[in-house]
Amino acid sequence: ASVLTGQAVPATAATGYREPSLVFALGTKLRFDEPGPLVAHLKSLRDWRVVVADDKLAAFEKAADAAGLGRVGTGAVRRFNYSKGKWVTLTVFRPPFGKP
Repeated sequence: ASVLTGQAVPATAATGYREPSLVFALGTKLRFDEPGPLVAHLKSLRDWRVVVADDKLAAFEKAADAAGLGRVGTGAVRRFNYSKGKWVTLTVFRPPFGKP
C-alpha cells in the first residue's frame, strides 16, 4: 500500500527502457522484460502499469493484441536519454478497468 494514500500500488513494469532513473522514480519492485513475457505476466494481474519505450511499442502492442490484453494508454513523454545519447518516447499503459 502507498504510504501517502493507503491504497494498493499497482504492479509496474517496463520494456525497452532499463535506466536506473526509472527504478528511482517507480520503485525497486519494477519488473523489466521483453514484450512477450511481460504481456504474459500482466495477464495474471488485476491492476498494473507498464512503461513502453518507442522501440518496443509495436512488439508490445502485437503481443498484447495476440494475448487479448486490454489496455489504455495514459500518456507519453519524450525525453533525452543522456546515457544512450538519443531521444526516447515512453508510453504508459494500464488495464481498461483501472483508474487513470
